[in-house]
Amino acid sequence: MKKIFFYILISSISFCVFSNNDNEIRSVIHLLDYVSNDYDGAVKDGKVISQQEYGELTEFNNKLLVKSHDIQLDTYSELNYQLTKFHSLVHNKANVDSVKNTGFLCKSLIIAKTGFVSYPSKWFDLESAKTLYITHCAKCHGQDGTGNGIEGVGLQPPPRNFHEIERIQGISPSNAYNTIRLGIEGTGMKGFATLSDEEVWNLSFYILSIHHAKTNPQDLNKKRQKFIDKISLEELAESSDKMLMTKFGITNQEDLASLRLLIPSFDKKQYLDIAKSLLAKAYSAYLSKNYKEAENKGVMAYLEGIEPVELQIKSLQPNLVASLEKEMMQVRKNISDRVDNDVLMKSIEKAKIEIDKAAILLNSEKKSAWWTFFMSFTIIIREAMEAMLILVILINLVRSANATQATKWINIGWISAILMGVVAWFFSEKLVSVGMGKIEIFEGIVSVIAVILVLYIGFWMHSHTEINKWKLFVNEKIGKLIESGNYKGLAVLSFIVVGREVFESVLFLTAISANKSTSGNNQIPIILGSLASVLTVIIIAYIFIRISKNIPIRKLLRYSSFVLGFLAIILVGKAAHSFQETGYLSIHSLPFNYKNDILGIFPTLETILFQLFVFVLVFVFLFIVTSKAKPSIVKSKL
Repeated sequence: MKKIFFYILISSISFCVFSNNDNEIRSVIHLLDYVSNDYDGAVKDGKVISQQEYGELTEFNNKLLVKSHDIQLDTYSELNYQLTKFHSLVHNKANVDSVKNTGFLCKSLIIAKTGFVSYPSKWFDLESAKTLYITHCAKCHGQDGTGNGIEGVGLQPPPRNFHEIERIQGISPSNAYNTIRLGIEGTGMKGFATLSDEEVWNLSFYILSIHHAKTNPQDLNKKRQKFIDKISLEELAESSDKMLMTKFGITNQEDLASLRLLIPSFDKKQYLDIAKSLLAKAYSAYLSKNYKEAENKGVMAYLEGIEPVELQIKSLQPNLVASLEKEMMQVRKNISDRVDNDVLMKSIEKAKIEIDKAAILLNSEKKSAWWTFFMSFTIIIREAMEAMLILVILINLVRSANATQATKWINIGWISAILMGVVAWFFSEKLVSVGMGKIEIFEGIVSVIAVILVLYIGFWMHSHTEINKWKLFVNEKIGKLIESGNYKGLAVLSFIVVGREVFESVLFLTAISANKSTSGNNQIPIILGSLASVLTVIIIAYIFIRISKNIPIRKLLRYSSFVLGFLAIILVGKAAHSFQETGYLSIHSLPFNYKNDILGIFPTLETILFQLFVFVLVFVFLFIVTSKAKPSIVKSKL
């Protein structure tokens, strides 16, 4: 079925010459769903059993063809044929199965032809939805969903009773979304245009969970484990209870309830489903010539859907991360280059293939507590080394000038950054909900600030490698600083360089915590791995400080300036990459696909050019400018 669907999808792209307004398309799908779902309440065995219901369905059936023509859906011959067939079946009072099956095929063809996205980009939140329901829905549908709300009295037709099992089991969350968003013309059900997409999706899943609310919650989570790796968010949104029962052979209420009620906050499939959903939205926006929105969705597909699980994938199959990044980047480049629709679709399909590989990889692996410990340990070690080198250089600098009070401020800075990371960990779910795009922008800005500060200190150090200049600085500058105690700038610098790495570490650890270890609670190995890595970094830093203690000041300053120059090159590469991921910097891929996060090397022209610029800047200053500068005219500041 999927192969047929994708064949239809790809073959129909070249005929996309119609207006792709989301609300108009949603309206057509809504009419299809409404007529299909309510048909068995109006017609049975070729006879009308409710004249009022059939009259309403006939009216909607006629509007369906008119709306389809208005947005040029009938320009596609196969879709036009099926829409006309659907209209004829309803008009001739055909059997229920024929109407429902044709309606479903029409809907599939519309989605394929338009790129319309009919599922959410993130898993639903039933707790939030309950509050929304009480605020917006209970006054008509009743607090318990039985349709007995005060404002629903006397309405014709009456508000839907969400406990009418036979009717409700034929409705999918996608059907419910369209009804909540658009309303039903001629009834008391008005559309909720002011609610966000996320709120409407939450409500859509919630109203289909109401009749499961009395199910005994004991062991539901265990039951859901049978399905978690077998169904995507897209399938769950598109499937009615009856469809789920058929797909999984469900015969009991508990199994069905487990799918409708228990959705984990941070399931690893969630992120990959988000990526696929946002890619589909990017394509839909592109067809509408809303290129800015398409670019935004393309960027978010990577940030919100791939990056949170990137480290998990890398730990299992590093090559897959490289190919996944390459395909996702190609999608963004194609959108930016305004390629033909079919070219963009092919690149999206390639990206989806890699995403599916990642999903299979993640779902097939069960991680032990030792794996979680090791990953937590290596993440922080990797992130901390740059910051540690900068801190060691700063501490050596102030110690060589006998400014012992300054060391205290440096320590205050990095300890504050770690404490910030601990607080961020407890709010990591809220942090991730802010959006990886905003987080990447923040990281990019912090990286640029760090580059400027690191270059400034490195150049300053190199300009004071002459012993006479250093003595002059110690006597005139450091002495005044000691008297005033003005070392807060050092605290800020150490906070920035450590805070950046701590912030990124928290995000990676949050992704790892989404993968439940075979031993159950994986928070303990994460905490132990983090503590072990922090202790290891402190020990390494102490060894570095001890080793460099007896190095002559001239060599210490010179070596330190070179190290800081090298770190600046790494940081600027990471900063450029962050802005590329958020769409603020263009992407031009290089012929090679080498990537090294530790060295800040990424296979794009922009990141390499920025690194070359900083390299030239460092080289010119360290080897040319300072060597030609006269001692009498070189002034210094800290």
